[in-house]
Amino acid sequence: MLSCNDYQCDTNALCDNRNGIFECRCKDGYRGDGVTCTRLTDCTDVYNAGLVEDSVYKILPTGWTEKAFEVYCKERWNVRSILFPIDRKKP
Repeated sequence: MLSCNDYQCDTNALCDNRNGIFECRCKDGYRGDGVTCTRLTDCTDVYNAGLVEDSVYKILPTGWTEKAFEVYCKERWNVRSILFPIDRKKP
């Protein structure tokens, strides 16, 4: 029987068991197939990873040592920018 020990996930991925099916999944702030995960440092990285919708994404900016955080990326007219971090805490 297979287990997570039989998979070679990227160091920035976790092995996930869903209903007996094992899969490597990139951690928040990373994008890839789980075997290879690339850090998303800004909205340009998000766009280059093929995520081209105006939406909320989790990123890990260069030098950031805390958990990934959510930002709204607007992909308009080939200009990619982080508009603002998303604060989901309720007052």
